[in-house]
Amino acid sequence: MNKVFELYLANVQGDEDRYAALSLPATPYEMQDALERVGCHSTKDVYFQVEEYLDFEYLESVLSPDCSLNHLNALAEKLSGLDDRQSIAFEGLLRMEQEKNEGQIPIHTLIQLAHNADCCHVLGEARNDSQLGRFYAENDFLEELADLPDKVFELLDFERIGREQRQAEGGVFTRGGYVVQNTELEQIPLPDDPPPKPDYTVLLKVSRGYFNDGREDGPSVTIRLPASEEDLDKTLEQLDVASWEECGYACLDCAVPWAREWIEDEEDLGTIRPFAEKLDQLQRQGQLPKYKALLLATGCEDLQDALELVDSVKEMVFSPAIDSPKDAALVELQAFFDGDNLKSLLRHLDLDGYGQELIAADHEVLTPYGLLHRQDGELIPSRQKEDQGMGMEVCR
Repeated sequence: MNKVFELYLANVQGDEDRYAALSLPATPYEMQDALERVGCHSTKDVYFQVEEYLDFEYLESVLSPDCSLNHLNALAEKLSGLDDRQSIAFEGLLRMEQEKNEGQIPIHTLIQLAHNADCCHVLGEARNDSQLGRFYAENDFLEELADLPDKVFELLDFERIGREQRQAEGGVFTRGGYVVQNTELEQIPLPDDPPPKPDYTVLLKVSRGYFNDGREDGPSVTIRLPASEEDLDKTLEQLDVASWEECGYACLDCAVPWAREWIEDEEDLGTIRPFAEKLDQLQRQGQLPKYKALLLATGCEDLQDALELVDSVKEMVFSPAIDSPKDAALVELQAFFDGDNLKSLLRHLDLDGYGQELIAADHEVLTPYGLLHRQDGELIPSRQKEDQGMGMEVCR
């Protein structure tokens, strides 16, 4: 899926250490993961800023700053699926809208225009009135100009012809050519905000054969894991295969977003299914951020290790409110000093340096989700293939 926007996210509480980058469109779990990284429970608690507009940079001047993150993601999702012709049509519809209403355009309107990209005719070879006029004249769109001798034809004022036609049709010129609306726009309701929660922990696109070089062998089916044996058997029937060994997998979404690559490296659903089930259990217990912190803290690199680490979650102490060495130092000092004495002390301390020393001494690991350490105070063992040691660590 092509990315449309690059975002900077931060906690509206003003905690400078709680921030994240997010590319849109984002999957439901990519969105949830970004919220956890900035310490928020809802997109309404997040400040966001579009850092880059990629292929749709002209939206910068029209996008309303008060649109919601979820609605912006819905727009990005639709835009990412447009082909070249539809992208030109969308730009044309946008320019038509700008001619009616100057300034910023509501997100609902932008979403509606993106869904109506097939309501336009696109003429790529016409970039100005003169080219448009010549096209109409050469292709017999104007009966009065038909059958003119070549010498007379070349004397026509094509620019005037094109301008008159454009004004009559209400068409516009874009970077990709001339666009004119030829059918009524379909009314699209504003998507739910927030959107429904995913009914899966792993979303797989399964096909007969393997996903090699982006090619698919035959039909494909999307399955939501965890799934029942009955549902999985139906998937095999739909694909007309005898076993999962004849299938290839593309992971569309996962409760641990970066584990999508691990899943696609698997050749057997036998490892993917229990992983999805474990993620479902962790999510129901509210332990998913803690588990993701553990995966980062250990440097886990594959699905088998990720499965084995699930049982280690209960051995960990997780502090999601601590996101920096300074936070760790403040928590420590608040246990020993009252408010007035603490304020006086803070004026003379290097909180960041003190926090780093505390983290290192206690064998803790700082992750984007919070601070993690073992209950027994021992080092968190590394799962990296080349063990680099896990002393005081900041995982980003």
